[in-house]
Amino acid sequence: VELKRNQTLLWLFSRLPFKLPLPQMGGWAVSPDFAACVTAMVLERKPKMVVEAGSGVSTIVIAYCLEHLGPGMVVSLDHDEAFARKTTEELRKHGLSHRARVIHAPLVEHRHDGQTFQWYDLSKLDSLPDPIGLLVVDGPPTGTRTQVRYPALPLLRDLLSADAAIVLDDAARP
Repeated sequence: VELKRNQTLLWLFSRLPFKLPLPQMGGWAVSPDFAACVTAMVLERKPKMVVEAGSGVSTIVIAYCLEHLGPGMVVSLDHDEAFARKTTEELRKHGLSHRARVIHAPLVEHRHDGQTFQWYDLSKLDSLPDPIGLLVVDGPPTGTRTQVRYPALPLLRDLLSADAAIVLDDAARP
């Protein structure tokens, strides 16, 4: 496991010109393998607009990818105001504020197909300059409710580009 983690980190650091060390990965933060997966997708697909459910290390990595490619922006929704501020500050330290915007979007009730779900307050999501080319779903935390990540697709479907990709972290969890 440790060897795989180290190999993944070496791959990640060989692809992107990080200016500062990244915050610690794993636990609540994305794992190196998920960061590498997202990096590979961004570098291959070259989306102009990435929207992310949940902010943190992944936001920084995506912003570095977009900086490396040229055009593009990542918008991250986070229900935790303190965590949104922390990610915003990390982006500033890395010189990536122009590539990323973190929006504090508390969890609110949404209805879809006769069911009620808690998901990010999308009224905080201003109109996006481009359709979403990559949707990264890594929030809200799974402990908040069952099927907590399900609403991402029905709520954001109309904002996706025709060839959008969707990445779901922790997909193997029950």
